[in-house]
Amino acid sequence: MKKIIAAVLVSSLGLMACNTTPSVIPNSQLRFVNTVQDSTGVNIFFGEDKINGTTPVPFKNSFPSATTYRTVVSGTLAYRMCLDDLYTCTKPSETIALGGDKLTSVFLLGTKSATDDTGVNARPIEIISAVTDTAAPASGKIKIRVLHTATLPAANMVDIYITAPQDNLAGLPPQLSYKGIYDYRELAAGSYRIRATAVGVTSTALVDSDTLTLEAGKVYTAVITNPENGKGVILLTDK
Repeated sequence: MKKIIAAVLVSSLGLMACNTTPSVIPNSQLRFVNTVQDSTGVNIFFGEDKINGTTPVPFKNSFPSATTYRTVVSGTLAYRMCLDDLYTCTKPSETIALGGDKLTSVFLLGTKSATDDTGVNARPIEIISAVTDTAAPASGKIKIRVLHTATLPAANMVDIYITAPQDNLAGLPPQLSYKGIYDYRELAAGSYRIRATAVGVTSTALVDSDTLTLEAGKVYTAVITNPENGKGVILLTDK
């Protein structure tokens, strides 16, 4: 009887070993967005991979620009930001935490301008990341968030207006500081205009998106940047 029990135990352990599956590290989806007007010559290295206009993961030096999502392994992503190349770079290595099965946007922001990257309201070139809310909006709705990356001297703190295209600036809009994010809000699908003004100013917009058509079921990020060709909003489709 003892021999039979022992044989059963060995057989059971063998089956357990055969059914053991290795743990799988979930992937993340990563997108790069350049909001820096004077970003020419800025090189971003992720590991040993130089991220610029010709590599498999283009960060792109042109402004404005955004890549599609790229699949990467979740965990800690190390990077270095250099004005020359990786081997003469004096910048320390930094990291971004990537959650499993998450969509993350990495934003390059700031300026190389000597007048704007020092002092009390310094805006040196740097990277920030933000995770996408992938939950679908309600039927007939959209979701949108706003990120403030404009380095205009007057734009350290701004009022954010999301209105119908023809509406005047009025009311008590939310305020955003530089690098701040106005988190996702649901709105009815349709045409909108996003404007940023100096706090309390309703006569002149620092940044104006003109008319944007937002489609039902979509999730968006609107990035406030310095005006380029009269506009200063990069509209990204998150999902």
